[in-house]
Amino acid sequence: MKDNHSIHHGRTVIAGLLMLTMTTVTLSAEPASISAAATKQTDKTQISIKASADGTMLTGESRTLTIKNVTKKSIKRTTVTSTNPGVASVKTEGKKKVLIRSKKAGKTTVRIRVILKSKKKYSLSYTASIADTVDRKVPVEKSDGTKSSMNLRFFAKTPHVPYVHISDYYAQLSGGTPLSVQKKNEGEYLLTTPTGFTATIYTDTDVLESDDYRGFEHVYPPEEGATAINYDAGDTPYLEPLPNEVLEPGKPLTVSYSNYGIDLLGDKNDIWFPFETAANTFMTGYGASMVYSGSKIYHYTDYSQTYNLPNTNLFNEYMSTYPKGKRPADIVDYTYRQLMFLMDMQYGFPGRCYFTDAIRKKGMNRALSETDDKTRAVKKLLKSSNLMDYIMGLGILEDMLFDGGHTILDYFAYYPYMLLTGIKENVLNSYNSDLKKAADKIGYQLANTPDTYWDYHAMIKSTKGWEDFDYHEEGDTAVYSMGDMHVDTDAWKSFYEKGGVEKGAEIPNDSYGYFIQCLNKASENKNIKNFVIDLTTNTGGNTNVMIAMMEIMADAPYSYLRTSVTDKLIRCPFNADTNLDGIFDKKDREVKYPFRFAVMTSRVSFSCGNMLPFVAQSHGIMVLGEKSGGG
Repeated sequence: MKDNHSIHHGRTVIAGLLMLTMTTVTLSAEPASISAAATKQTDKTQISIKASADGTMLTGESRTLTIKNVTKKSIKRTTVTSTNPGVASVKTEGKKKVLIRSKKAGKTTVRIRVILKSKKKYSLSYTASIADTVDRKVPVEKSDGTKSSMNLRFFAKTPHVPYVHISDYYAQLSGGTPLSVQKKNEGEYLLTTPTGFTATIYTDTDVLESDDYRGFEHVYPPEEGATAINYDAGDTPYLEPLPNEVLEPGKPLTVSYSNYGIDLLGDKNDIWFPFETAANTFMTGYGASMVYSGSKIYHYTDYSQTYNLPNTNLFNEYMSTYPKGKRPADIVDYTYRQLMFLMDMQYGFPGRCYFTDAIRKKGMNRALSETDDKTRAVKKLLKSSNLMDYIMGLGILEDMLFDGGHTILDYFAYYPYMLLTGIKENVLNSYNSDLKKAADKIGYQLANTPDTYWDYHAMIKSTKGWEDFDYHEEGDTAVYSMGDMHVDTDAWKSFYEKGGVEKGAEIPNDSYGYFIQCLNKASENKNIKNFVIDLTTNTGGNTNVMIAMMEIMADAPYSYLRTSVTDKLIRCPFNADTNLDGIFDKKDREVKYPFRFAVMTSRVSFSCGNMLPFVAQSHGIMVLGEKSGGG
């Protein structure tokens, strides 16, 4: 990265704050607002001076000095001294704030002296321990209702950034499947997943090396084990998944966390990862599925629920972490670096962003710095200590990257990005208007708005004059208008429980079921020679629908996956119950429809609505209309 915001590994500088009023003294890692109070006792007043440790890296029991039968006016002066030589005293708004800086961890003694006008003197000595590290046992709340806990560690150089043992994170995320971590040499660790994929991490240089990174990063639930495949056909009973075939193994990958200033810390048996970095290193089917709110970890064991992150409680907990709307410097620095790492590692380059080429060639950080004034303004917002500025920066960047639905920053499901979803859920109207104002301020016109993408979607529908799921015949051509690729799993299970077509069960009315119904209807008209699948308003859905359709159109019940990071090519084959009798056998291959197939697209055609015409074209099927939308 061009910016040099390195995380220092050597000298440790620990700051704490001593807040002094007439009543309270607090040793704190962050400024705190303390209000003065006095306890009335007959005609005199009791003054209490309380000293306590209140900070991420500070510990110590509270102590109180009480002076009876005096008034506030009786105090001539109050002094604060410390065993630390680097203490400075500053008066602010009638209060005394003492900033304590220490070059190393250890104990710090603070002495508070109160001198009355009567020359009487009172003193209180208070000792607080300043730690290199602080461990916290954080509650974990799972989406299935069960509860547990995880240990997080905070380090003095980044006291607000949570770290986690990578083996603990993996075991929690997978539901109990262990990750093996072996220390081979000083600063060298071998990590092995239950499915046999490996990576070597060098903590001295913050580098990860793996011969198959995509295999290593993907976390499978325990019940899938080593036979896990990329697609699960459980929601589409008319498909039977077969083992994946690796056609091209892909290139070995070196992940340099150090390029982003992300520090990995090794110990005797494990590696400490920043929690967010762990969340973006290991992925489930729908991205990271554990979220730290600042006080609690939310683990979504139903991986589909990562689409719905976060809930209101999680959002409120995170917002309360910064009640004055200011982010600490270490959080500002780390979250920006982590976002750059995430985008460079996971962004799929769908092509709609106007500076996609710059991102591909230079990386996200340089692309933001060098493209234009608007991207530079977004970078400034992302690096702001003001929480709302940061949120607006994320929102504008998300709009710049908008590709129809796949590139969504809050989809990555970790706490800096979850603010987008949280605000959309809790203060939607305010967020939209605030985002527009922020975008107008930097001269950027939002693209993901109703008067652009979705109005074009509506215009196509009105021009065609038919609904998203409809059937038409024009001369020798039948048209199936397919608005998405959704699956009614319950309807298909019921269909097969009733014996399928052989027992007269009614074919479900979801995307694939209606496709079969339209084919059967077209077969009843001897004049129909062509069958067109209209995807002009199709915004995607379940990939299995597309795979089942391709079996009928081109005897191709499979898909291919090529990973952008390692260039690994995988073939994912299936058996398809084309005759819908509930049995996967040779009879399924006998089902043929005597049509010339074609696919019609528009720029709205997205995700599976883009993938189907691409696959169809590769099998010689004609594609008509506009260039599809990508995804």
